[in-house]
Amino acid sequence: EDPAISPDGRRIAVRLTGEGEKDNIWIFDRDQGTLARFTVTGNNYSPVWSPDGRRIAFSSDRDSVQGIYAQPSDGSGPVQRVFAAGFPIMPATWLRDGRIVLVAQRPGTRADVGVLSPGDSVPRWVAASTFGERAVTVSPDARWVAYSSDRSGQLEVYVQALGGEGGVQQVSVGGGHSPRWSPDGRTIYYGKESSIVAARVTMAPRFSVASRTTFREAPIDFNALNTNYDVDPRSGALLVILQGGGDTRTNLVWIQHWPEILREMETRR
Repeated sequence: EDPAISPDGRRIAVRLTGEGEKDNIWIFDRDQGTLARFTVTGNNYSPVWSPDGRRIAFSSDRDSVQGIYAQPSDGSGPVQRVFAAGFPIMPATWLRDGRIVLVAQRPGTRADVGVLSPGDSVPRWVAASTFGERAVTVSPDARWVAYSSDRSGQLEVYVQALGGEGGVQQVSVGGGHSPRWSPDGRTIYYGKESSIVAARVTMAPRFSVASRTTFREAPIDFNALNTNYDVDPRSGALLVILQGGGDTRTNLVWIQHWPEILREMETRR
C-alpha cells in the first residue's frame, strides 16, 4: 500500500506487510526491476519523496516514538527524526521550501491537515475540525490543498488554499475520497467506490470544476486510511493497486497514456 512515485518517475516507494511482520517501506526501481527494502525498524508507512528525490519522509513508531522521519532514498545515510508527535501522524507532500504537509490524528480530534516547517515544534493547522480530514494532496504550484472529509456525513473531496485564506470548495459529488493532482494542475483525480474520477478544474477567476469523468476499471484497493494510487509527476500515468476478486494479493498496475485516454473519453461523451 501507500505507493509513491519519485520525482523523476524511476522509482516507487511502497509499503509491504508480510504475515506476522511489521510494516516496512520498500523501493522498486523501474529501470533495474529490483525491489529493495528501505526501512528495517518499527512500523513504517506513508512514504513521500523530497522534491529532488534524494530523501524520503515517512511515518514510523521506531524507538517507541511516533513521528515523522526522513532518510536518504539510496540508504546511504542515517534516519533523522523530523518531528516527534506522540500520536499518529503521516506526511503527505514534501514541498520545495522544506515544508511537509501532513495528516495527524491528534488526541481529541479525528484527523486534521497541517503544515510542518523546518524547526517547528508544532504544525500549523490548515484544516482542523470536529470532522475527519485525510488523504491530502497539494497542487503542483503549492498553492492549493485537496483532501477528503466527512463533514457532509459522507466522504467528499474538498479544495482550499494551502495558506488557509479563502473558503473551502467541494470537488466531488455523491461521494469522493483519496484525491491526487495531475502534473499540470488542471485535473484532480479521486476515488468513488472502486473507480477513479477525473475532475477538470480551473483556478481563475475562481476555483471551479469544469467536468467530471468516471473510469470504471478493475477494483482499486481503496480503504479509509490509504490512497492506493499515485500519479507519475512526469508523464501523468497512473499507478494503482488493484484488489483482485477472491485473491487476497494486491498488485501494482500501470495505466499508460492516461492523458490521451482521458481526452478520448471526453470526446466520446
